[in-house]
Formats: sequence, structure tokens, C-alpha cells
Amino acid sequence: MASGRQQSSSPSSSTNFPTDEELDFLHKHCEIIDATKFYRSTPGTLKLPPTRIQLRNLDKLPKASLDVNVGRIFDIFIRHMLQQEGGNLETTRYWLNLAHPGYRKNDGFWISHKTYKMADGHTLMNTIADQVQSNDALGLDETMSLTMRIFKQDIHGKGDRTPDKILRKFGVKQNYVKGDGYCLLKALVIGKHWSDKNTASTANEAAFFDSKYVRLTRSDRSERGRAIYQEEEALELMEDVGMDVDVVDHTLEDLEILADHLSNYHITVWTMEPGVAFPTVIFDENQQADGFISLYHHDEHFDFFHPTVEV
Repeated sequence: MASGRQQSSSPSSSTNFPTDEELDFLHKHCEIIDATKFYRSTPGTLKLPPTRIQLRNLDKLPKASLDVNVGRIFDIFIRHMLQQEGGNLETTRYWLNLAHPGYRKNDGFWISHKTYKMADGHTLMNTIADQVQSNDALGLDETMSLTMRIFKQDIHGKGDRTPDKILRKFGVKQNYVKGDGYCLLKALVIGKHWSDKNTASTANEAAFFDSKYVRLTRSDRSERGRAIYQEEEALELMEDVGMDVDVVDHTLEDLEILADHLSNYHITVWTMEPGVAFPTVIFDENQQADGFISLYHHDEHFDFFHPTVEV
């Protein structure tokens, strides 16, 4: 695919899952080298681990432009995955990452938290075409790595007080998060400061991060004062990630985005499920990271807690 070519206009999105003819087209022109299956990474999230794919028989594609044909391959793949995992083309949100050895950035091409109706295979192809104009090394016949997440449900966090009996399950006496709204973001920034002070390499660094942690949690400061400081840092984190600061209610889907941004922190969320005596993990990302942020979720509220057991 030569550099300097113009991005082609996208064909209209399909309104149906792939036909047998479309699946034959996909299998003819796309080889899945190490096929893997989706697994449930959280109660509402299905994840396809990095899967190597390679386009093939490109010289036997129909007469439409290469951009359009490859966009069609990606489009059929996305619809097929959504169909296999019980999603739909209207409201089911997904993430898709396509990593290519010729791409100048390490994180590849992204479709982030979109429905098929909002972003399809041709959307992905147009993103690639933008790079092709300035990158001669980007060949579509090379092996690529694809990762996908499909979101089946939302777990919300609006902010509220957690009952004492639930707090005791997590070894805490009161909520750390104060004020209305942004509870997920507030819990994250509190947990980040706690993690930073415990992983600091020098005493001065530990003291610095401890001061930031205490500023958000000290019990001798009014709840309103803590809420103000927590919200300030929550909004700052949202701006860093590119999230809409006017949205105060967040879900595990949002936490997927935040976890990618906070890639140096192992982030885990527990909850107390009905009829279960002990907390259950509902979110667990960046397991190999040095930092650690532990949160819990109960009745539409996220909060931070100090982990007291080995995880």
C-alpha cells in the first residue's frame, strides 16, 4: 500500500450480522494464526487476548480499492465477534486494538468504547490509511496482532455511603470517598497516592506522596474539605485521560479506559455479592504492574480500601 494515497470514503455500515458469503470472504482473505476465545475478564466484560492475524490473497480481492476491501474484512470480523458473544450492532460497546510492526507508536490503532454503529471496520481502515500516508513501512500483508473487548453490562458508581457491615468486610470504618459524584475517580486518586507512598524509592518520595494521600483522607479535616480536594484531583485525572468532566457517574467500562492510562498500577475491584461470605473480584487489570490500587464496589458506590490480605 503506497504512501501518499488519499483516504477512501467509507461504505455505509451494515445493519446485519455477517452472511455465509461474507464469512467465506473473511476466511479467504484473513488468516487467524493463533485463534483464541473470548473470556470473561469481569462480570460484564468479555476479552479476546492478543490474537495474530494475517491478510492473504490480496491479489485476488474484488476490483474495489484495497482500502475498501481491507475495511470490509475488518468490518466482517467485528460483526462476527459481536454476534458470537451475544452482542448487537446498535448498543453493544467494544474496544479494538490492532497492533502493526510498521506503526510508529507502540499502542497501535484503536477503536475505543464504541458501538458498531459508531465505528465499524472501515473506520479502523481509515485510521490505518492516515498512517500509511506518512509511513512507507506499513504493509498490510504483514502479521498484525488484534485485541478486543466487548462490554455486556455496566456497573455504575454514583457515590453514596456504604453500610457499616459492608465496610467491616473490607477492614475499614468509614468511606474514604467524600462528596457527591466522581466516586470511581476519587477512589482511584486516593489509591494512587497510597500506592505511590508504599512503592517510593526514597524517604523523601514517600513523605511527598504521603502528604498527598493525607490531604485527601485526613479525618481532622471536614468532609466538605476532603470532598473538594478529592474532586479537584478526580477532574484532573479525567482531563489527563480525555474524559468528559461533566459526567459524574462512571462504570467498569470507564475503569477499563482509566486502567490503560494508569498502566503502572495493578487495579483490582472487589464486591460483596448476595449470599457470598467473602469479597469477590469483579475487575483485575495490569496484574504485572509495580503499583497497586485496591477498590471495592457496593450499591453504586466505588471506594478505596487498604488491602489486608495477599493478592
